[in-house]
Amino acid sequence: MKATFFVTLHSSARGYVNHRGPTPSSRAIIPRTSEALPFLFSLVLLLSFSTVLTATGRSADSWKFIVAGDSRGSDNGVNTTILAEIATQVIGQGAEFILFPGDLVSGYTNEATLESQLRTWRDTMQPVYSSGIGVYPIRGNHEYGGNYATPTAWRSVFSGAYSLPGNGPSGEEDLTWSITHGTGSSQAILLGLDQYYPSKDHTVPQAWIDEKLAASAATHVFAMGHEPAFSSDHGDCLDDAPTARNIFLSSLLSAGGRSYFVGHDHFYNHLRADDGDGDPNNDLHQFIVGTAGAPLRSEGDYGGNTGPWTPTKDTDGDGLLDPGAFEKQYGYMVVEIDRLDVTMTWWHRTGINTYSATSEGLSYTVPGPKGDFDFDGDVEGVDFLAWQRGESPSPGSDGDLAHWQANYGIVADPAIPTSLGVPEPTTGLLLLLGWAAIFRGRPRNPKEV
Repeated sequence: MKATFFVTLHSSARGYVNHRGPTPSSRAIIPRTSEALPFLFSLVLLLSFSTVLTATGRSADSWKFIVAGDSRGSDNGVNTTILAEIATQVIGQGAEFILFPGDLVSGYTNEATLESQLRTWRDTMQPVYSSGIGVYPIRGNHEYGGNYATPTAWRSVFSGAYSLPGNGPSGEEDLTWSITHGTGSSQAILLGLDQYYPSKDHTVPQAWIDEKLAASAATHVFAMGHEPAFSSDHGDCLDDAPTARNIFLSSLLSAGGRSYFVGHDHFYNHLRADDGDGDPNNDLHQFIVGTAGAPLRSEGDYGGNTGPWTPTKDTDGDGLLDPGAFEKQYGYMVVEIDRLDVTMTWWHRTGINTYSATSEGLSYTVPGPKGDFDFDGDVEGVDFLAWQRGESPSPGSDGDLAHWQANYGIVADPAIPTSLGVPEPTTGLLLLLGWAAIFRGRPRNPKEV
């Protein structure tokens, strides 16, 4: 039996593998000698523009963070049992940081008591700090104390090595803050919003938010506050000031944000704020993650003023309510970012220090530039090869090729390693356009040698 050897180009995300072996009928083979030059040119381009993936198949610049809040309890104002379990999970998950949307402790009777409770919370989270993982809390209604504008205990505890970012609005520099994490198309801006300075008026610092979002070039946008935008149990939330709430949510959506993380209510709850345009893929999602130890409560209805939105547990827009969108259980949210892809997963407690992933959460892909046919945020040689294989929106069309040509050279992260190095944009573009001409003039179906 005659054995013919072949080269298969197998893609997984942006990683490509070469295989050799007997030719199966279902796989592509090397074309005739007259077609070998463009074939090998394609192979060289593929190697030149392929990037390194991790062992899990995710890109090397993927990362994750965790969200959980409301840990008050009976051990000097803290449920140290559940909070310590959450701390262990944060470390085990390999998270970059944890966002904590308020109500760390039972709270204010006097400044000395509040400070003592906050130190207990910080001590319980010490393994996370010691692991070099970021810890970013904001105040809830149990931390603001007797004077909204003088957070003495808070600033005493979260100082020095435990300091929070000092880039908030005037007077609340370390109460409201923003952080930027990741590189290239995996970069995110995250807003931590104090809602108790200078008073408890159920609003956010909108002018500061607008300034931060306008100045950010990050692909991904996330926001965290203590009070929900739409009430589920507690009635005191952002819908007490619906006009300000609507402006806030619209600003997140306009900047590309899809989620708002909160606490206040002691359970897990996921709602989609349906804007009524018939497209569930552009709606904002609210995640109540008050699940780090506070006494668990039962869910209420979405009451109050909901504005132009309709809160619903039909989280994916298929017309069916998601049974997992509410759970009266401790746990945390894992948010994974891999370039343009975002995956959020609710992890719930199933036993002592035991947590497991559920099917509940949210996944979406942020739109990339036109010509980015492999959805990684770059427009490069690999995207041309995707066009060649008929994997662009209008397969093989001149319009898709024109989009690729116009945006060629947009690189979401120039620091990403390549196997052979990326050519200069002008040189690479000329090579690829030359290959496009060759490709258009030759048969599309290679024949066996």
